[in-house]
This record gives sequence, structure tokens and C-alpha cells, in this order.
Amino acid sequence: MALLSLVVLPAKVKKGGKHNVRIAVAHNSQTRYIVTDIILDSVKQWRNGQVVNRPDANILNTRLRKKLAEYEQTLSEQYYIEGLTCPQLVTLLKDGHKNENMTIESAFDAMLQVADISKGSVYFYVGSRNAAVSFFGKNKLLRTITNADVLLYEKHLLSRGLSNVTVRNRIMALGTVYRFGKRNGYVRADILNPFDGVRLPPPVVHDDWLSLEDVRKVRDYIPDVPLVAAYMRKSIDIFMLSYYLGGINISDILRTDFREMQHTFSYTRKKVEKRWGRKEDMLTFDMPAEAWVIIKKYMKPDGHLKFSATSRNTITKHLATIAQELGIEKFTMKAARKSFAQHAFDLGISDRIIDRVLGHIPERRGSVMHHYIMVTDTMVNDCIRRVIDNLNADKKGTHSFAAAGALSNI
Repeated sequence: MALLSLVVLPAKVKKGGKHNVRIAVAHNSQTRYIVTDIILDSVKQWRNGQVVNRPDANILNTRLRKKLAEYEQTLSEQYYIEGLTCPQLVTLLKDGHKNENMTIESAFDAMLQVADISKGSVYFYVGSRNAAVSFFGKNKLLRTITNADVLLYEKHLLSRGLSNVTVRNRIMALGTVYRFGKRNGYVRADILNPFDGVRLPPPVVHDDWLSLEDVRKVRDYIPDVPLVAAYMRKSIDIFMLSYYLGGINISDILRTDFREMQHTFSYTRKKVEKRWGRKEDMLTFDMPAEAWVIIKKYMKPDGHLKFSATSRNTITKHLATIAQELGIEKFTMKAARKSFAQHAFDLGISDRIIDRVLGHIPERRGSVMHHYIMVTDTMVNDCIRRVIDNLNADKKGTHSFAAAGALSNI
């Protein structure tokens, strides 16, 4: 609990022996001070928390009590104080009135400055900010958003012909900033949540995994399109590499240094590392020979593949063209990950093992068995090998892991 008190610090003397009256903020075993504009000629003019021995003492004491009451009122309106450090609490008290005048645009900008947000998410929130400002105006205060405002905003977005996904994301982004504002004092804690009762368009569940037969079509497809055949083959290779490496995301493929990984592949999902800030959940399994063939084809001297983050859109376009050629209804990079998971499940592999292969963080709640049972590297290897062998069952022979392939050539 935070405690406020009026003090004069003898050690903090000004020129001429004068002293500022300060407000001491004691919180979480720390004490910080807010300097007031009340200046005393000496410490003799301060006794028992009050100004004395001055003709204007009563006036100064009234001003000090009023300022102290303002800060105590600000404290009473906050519900998250225990989660703040003492310096953070001091900042909140000093900027309380300024925070109350935070506009929607400024709140978005403040969140983008301090929150740990990926580059892709920054673009998303900037777009959401611009959409909100376009509707509400630059001077709309965050704390003045009402339930009616949210409903009108949703109606406006729908009237523009935007997809349900876009409308849902825009409203959710505004809600995220509103909650950020409450945590940081831009919105009083006792104000009703304007998003309560708002029924957003339902989320879209992407059912874009490919059947075993369709993945085989992709694997065996030989592009015969002038000028872009090489790029289409490259798109197929990156898709199949994701599948062969247990549904690894393209972002994790792009950031991986594949040197020294011919026999064993190790990585931590970018999402997991970013969220948890550690690498204890690194996934390790034997390198499939099918994957290593593709890696060698594109690996640069620095161990990374000859792909860039900007090539994702190009890959998506080529996959769409390939889908038309092969008669596949839905075909995206994400389909490699979802197809691997579905094919593993079809083989009767435990969903816990599939979760591990996909690089998910194990569920820490729920069944008590999760505290006693672990998915081993052997289980991960077996899962990946079974899925790949099942895919290759239409061929006479199947590949093995890269390590075994290397040994067989000795």
C-alpha cells in the first residue's frame, strides 16, 4: 500500500539555507519524493508536517493539504498500484491530469513505444490507430469512449465493406489500447468497460490443411511456366521444408543458421522465445534427409537460406498459382504446418507429441499427468519420421534421417 506524507529533508538544502517542502511517496519498500513549489527560509519553519513561524503559514498549509489530497484521490482511483514500482507510481501521480487527457491516437503511440511488439504487429496497430482516428477524430479522449461509440465504430467498419476478420481485428486493437490505458492511468478504474456486451464478428478458423494426396501433388509438381518456373520451385521447396521439419514456421526457417545441422536440428519457436524470454523449450530432433536436400540447395555461406522476409508475399502468390494448376482449393504456407499436424493425428500419434513437434509450450495447467510425463526426443523423431514415410509411401523406397544417409555413404 502506498503512503503519502509531507516532509522537509534537511540534507536537501538550497542556496541561502532554503528548503522545498516535498511529498514523500512510500511504496513497495522504497521511498521517492515529489518536490512542491513551497519554499521555506529554513527548517525552523517546519514542524510536525506543517509550515510554522510564517505570516502566510495557514495559506501554505492549505495549498499543501490540497495537493496531498489530489494525489491521494489519484491513488484511490487506481486498482493496479501493487504492480508498480515506486518511481512508476511517482510518475503516475505527477502526470495524472496529463494522462486523463490522453487521446486515442496518443494512447496508441504510447503503447507502441513501450510494449514489446513485433514488427508485423506494429504495422497492424498503426493501421488500427489510423482507422480509429479517422472515425473518432484526433481530439477524442480515450477515457470518453462509450459502449455506443464502440457499436457505432463497428457499424461504420462493416458499412465500408471490410471483412469480418478486419472489423474484428480493428475493434480488438482498440480494446487492447483501452486496457493499456487503464493500466497506465489514462482511464479511471471505476469507468465501465465500453467493450462489455459488444458482439464481435466470429473469428475465422482456417481449415486450410492439405490432404496427403494434395501434399504429394505439391511435392512432385514440376513448374512449366516461362520466366517464373525457378521461383515457383523455390516456393514449393520452402513449403516442403516446413512440412519435413515438423511444420516449422517460415519465420523460424528464415532466422535459422543451418550450419552444423546436417545430423541434428535444434530451434526454439520465435513466438515462444519472444513470449517467455528464454530458450529452455528448444526442440531437437534428427535432421530428415528430405529436408537436408532442400537446405543444401539454398544454404548461403552464413548458414541461412536464400530467402528473405520480403519474399513471403511472392511465395504466397506462387503457391496460389500452383494451387490453380493442381486443383487445390486452399494453399498457403500455413498449410504446411497444419497439414503436418493433421497427418500426424491421422496416424494416431498423441496430440501431446504433436504439440511438442510443433514447438508449442506444454500446458502447465490441467491434467496432473503433465507434471509426470514428458515427450522425449525419441518420440519427436518417431513422429516426424512416420509422417514423412507415410507421405512417401507412394514411392518404392523412403528416405531416412540425414545422419543415417551420411553413414550409408561411407
